[in-house]
Amino acid sequence: MNSRVAASWLAAGALAAAAAVVHASPAPGAERVALVIGNSAYRAGALENSVNDARDMAELLRQAGFQVELRLETTKVQLLETLQDFGETLKDKRTRVGVFYYAGHGAQQAWRNFLVPVDANVQSAEDVAQMAVDVSELTTEMARTRDRNFLMILDACRDDPFGNAFRPVAKGLSQYDAPAGSLLAYATGPGRVASDGAGRNGLYTTYLLRELSVKGVRVEDAFKRVRLGVRLASRGRQIPWESTSLEEDLYIYPPQRRTALSNAEQEALLDKEIDAWRVAKTTNSVDSLAAFLREFPSGNVSELAQARLNALLRALAPRPRLAQLHVPESPSVAPPDKMVLAAATMPVTRATEEAPAPVPPDAQQTSAAMPPSAAPPAAAPETPPVAVASTSPPGMPPAAAAPEQAEPAVELAAAPPAAQAAPVVLQQVAASKDVAVDLPQDLTVPATPTYQGSYEYVRRFQLGDVFKYQVVNRFNGSAAPLELRVTGIDLAKDEVTYNGGEYVSDGMGNVVKNQRGAMDSPRQFYPAELYVGKKWITMFRQSRERGTYNTFRYQLKVVGKETVTVPAGRFEAYKIEARGFNLDRRAALERDIWLAPGIDADIIHETKVRLANGMIEQYDRQELVALPKR
Repeated sequence: MNSRVAASWLAAGALAAAAAVVHASPAPGAERVALVIGNSAYRAGALENSVNDARDMAELLRQAGFQVELRLETTKVQLLETLQDFGETLKDKRTRVGVFYYAGHGAQQAWRNFLVPVDANVQSAEDVAQMAVDVSELTTEMARTRDRNFLMILDACRDDPFGNAFRPVAKGLSQYDAPAGSLLAYATGPGRVASDGAGRNGLYTTYLLRELSVKGVRVEDAFKRVRLGVRLASRGRQIPWESTSLEEDLYIYPPQRRTALSNAEQEALLDKEIDAWRVAKTTNSVDSLAAFLREFPSGNVSELAQARLNALLRALAPRPRLAQLHVPESPSVAPPDKMVLAAATMPVTRATEEAPAPVPPDAQQTSAAMPPSAAPPAAAPETPPVAVASTSPPGMPPAAAAPEQAEPAVELAAAPPAAQAAPVVLQQVAASKDVAVDLPQDLTVPATPTYQGSYEYVRRFQLGDVFKYQVVNRFNGSAAPLELRVTGIDLAKDEVTYNGGEYVSDGMGNVVKNQRGAMDSPRQFYPAELYVGKKWITMFRQSRERGTYNTFRYQLKVVGKETVTVPAGRFEAYKIEARGFNLDRRAALERDIWLAPGIDADIIHETKVRLANGMIEQYDRQELVALPKR
């Protein structure tokens, strides 16, 4: 359960006075505008930190040059009017960046997200739509507006939004695909609740304030660090979630230098990253991988590091047990484990970024001794970091993890009798879900009417596996068979060997060696998590004949989901577009890759190579014909 003050209710006059404590509304024509709302004084389920969270976030944005409107303790009328006014501000053609931050209670109903005003008196599911404010109107306005960027942050997944009067069947908020040019950020995943925090700020906003205050950091990188920090500090119980469709880099504090790096500078950074990766990979512990990801949140091997970290955390996670059905009302605090130790020992130096911006005055007393990217004081025991024993890399061995989308090991709650009235049934289901609160959050989020789903992407190989493909020549339509048989698995090297050494890949399926040569640095074509809008990069070198090598650079993005049919069958697949260059041959590269969760191979992999003179050197399509029989 989160930390809360005793439930209290303020008189109407006091509420009106609190709501009037605002800063200047965004000026007409301002390029960077922000609306910040904090609600805490609820009839039931009063919150301790949401007003502090809002004040500190507003101050951070103001120092970054935003025109900020801060509203506290808003009633439904005030909340609705404020959101409508901000929607009008976003329509102004002079607005380039808009930020909306909300701290308080929220709820989902029929795939819609509602912000709960302080005067809400919700007694039933029907009351939610009547007494709370639907935030989808603001996201709709964001979707209509082009040529600008929006950031929506909802720290609105606190526990028990309506006290004992009513318990929503689905906890937390519903996930949405981000409208074009926007990033949606949630304090935690669907069906989970966020910690209100034991200090001045909630756990999520504590990390937001630290990471967003660092100058010269892309917003997407800041949120990756926030997600990592909260995940480790909460022992996996709270994992922030984002959906992005940003088409350009967005900054809270823009960097002084915005020019593109030269090829030589990029290669130097690649060498630095690969050196750090070798250390993290060899150590193979939660703290070493977390340190690497904080230094390189969007690097050339960050997806490989994230996949390896996911595997380690999965191995450390407690399993559902029957004993966990009896959770005490006020459980004692668990001793720090390896996840918390990793959060407490993460490095604070970032060679490629500028110094942190000033900390909001109200937050200085709690963060003065904790520079950006450090963990909260409660998660910083003096015990030195503990290395984790070597755990199998992603995808190996296959018996180390359950199949994709497997059923939970234990049924946490029996279905209530069918004879009961529907509201009673729903409330019992809602109450029964509390038994899973102490378990780590799953990275997989199934698709809904408003969200296309996200999946932890892993491949699992076994000796003797045979993958059959056909390679179609797109010039003349001819097809040639390709068969890859797994003839070796080296866990220490994270390598899978095919056809006696003819081909080699890592545990995620990335090529390590093929007929053209061996990779001198890792290639990452596959993300640790699959969801629409996911973006990453890869830069790598491949040895060629006569001691030469070629350097490749790609930008990759999951652009959508499609139903595709190949000889192996019909699949609902995510489509990845990879666009890049062979820097040495000055060749443009286009790859389209279709992947499906639980399928240990590319369903389709299409490649086009266009030389500098415009001639297309290679254009083929590899299609899956048959998967291994296990």
